[in-house]
Amino acid sequence: MKPLKIFCALLALTLSLCACKSASAPELSKVTTRADLTHDGESDRIVSCVANADKGEAYVKVYTAGSGKKDVLIWKDTLGTEKRDYKGIYVCKKSGEFHLLVWKPTYEKDQTTLQYSVFYLQYSAETGKASPLNALNESITFTDEQVKKDGDKYDEASRFVYTLNKYLEKSAALVDTVDGEVVYSPSAKERTNKLYYPKWYDKDYKPSDNTSSSAPGSSKS
Repeated sequence: MKPLKIFCALLALTLSLCACKSASAPELSKVTTRADLTHDGESDRIVSCVANADKGEAYVKVYTAGSGKKDVLIWKDTLGTEKRDYKGIYVCKKSGEFHLLVWKPTYEKDQTTLQYSVFYLQYSAETGKASPLNALNESITFTDEQVKKDGDKYDEASRFVYTLNKYLEKSAALVDTVDGEVVYSPSAKERTNKLYYPKWYDKDYKPSDNTSSSAPGSSKS
């Protein structure tokens, strides 16, 4: 069975479309999916909403079963189509278990910062809250000059983008608004993601050593 089919089968997305005028992303209100993001053996409910993404009001919420099986909101993040609100939120398969993958580019004048985090959530019934666990946090900052072909950060930044895309291609988009385009996964059969290709990046780039071997797609994931 191909990795894509395996991923879709394991994710077992449960779809609930509300106030949906058409299949296009800007018209969609909510999609409900399920995945075990707390690693307690039970699927958590994930609600993605892209309505009003142009106002920075798109969001992803994660609910887990609390006392009496009543769902408790344990995590939320917002995103939008304005440059300051760009973000990608995904369900990612890492080390055989589901994680959240959150990534964000920040642009200031000629300087860019790219960052991503991969983590799962530990829920405490006592506090009613969840904390990110086993987080993998990576970031890089560079100027336009530094990522030219002969720039002193071209290879480092290219490795970063290459590894980020390896995670993204093995993930399902909950909501992604990077570069002002709204992308989401409307169903298990229509798993969607959006790779990141900045203008300076060579799509044929391959690392010259094994530095990126821990990214999804390697035998370790």
